[in-house]
Amino acid sequence: MTIGKKLITKACSMAFSVSFYNKLRFFYKHKKWPNLDTPSTFSEKFLKYKLSYFSPKMTICADKYAVRGYVESKASADILIPLIARFNSLKEFKTGYKDLLSSFALKAAHGSGWSEIVFNKNNVDYKLLEGKVQKWLSQNYYDSGFEKQYKDIPPSIVVEELLLSNDGKVPVDYKFYCFGKGGSKKIIVQVDIDRFDFFINKLIECTVDRIFCDSKKTLQVVQQRSKTPSVVVPMNVTFNKQVMK
Repeated sequence: MTIGKKLITKACSMAFSVSFYNKLRFFYKHKKWPNLDTPSTFSEKFLKYKLSYFSPKMTICADKYAVRGYVESKASADILIPLIARFNSLKEFKTGYKDLLSSFALKAAHGSGWSEIVFNKNNVDYKLLEGKVQKWLSQNYYDSGFEKQYKDIPPSIVVEELLLSNDGKVPVDYKFYCFGKGGSKKIIVQVDIDRFDFFINKLIECTVDRIFCDSKKTLQVVQQRSKTPSVVVPMNVTFNKQVMK
């Protein structure tokens, strides 16, 4: 977040309620006022949920370090990306950086979008990276959008093993949005491609057993928006039903 945006956010938070501020953000993004009485779009439903519901479990799941224990308790430690290190302060980061592997994924556990993919540590501008880490550790991500799950996460930096696909790129990222009402379930999968290069994302409706995507339509979107047209959304990907539990 830039200094200007940070000041505007702070000023708005002082002048308006959290609810009204988020509605203003919605209007700025979508050019219409959100209908939260009878929400019909994905964004309206998501905003209503954000403003009307909170569980302490959400804080655990938003914390990139604490969520590891939660996943292990619900599934297995085998599915976790190997953890290389965790730093609770800039001093710890400075001391431990020299011992890190040549490649890794570095993330602020208490934020969103605060990450750095390091393919080769020898090519990294260390001072620039240290500055980012210092900035992340000094901020509370809650202040950027008033998402309650981030408010009480202790600041820390997690370093995980870098996973790469066969072409040497960061793998396709799947995010699951699960909706349930009256015993029925609806799943929307957000597929993020080339998120650190030529970012593309696509929402796909799917069944419990399979993610299905129209290959022709998807390929057209990828070719229009990416400089790497060979990258396509996987058309049929089976995922474990454990996701739904």
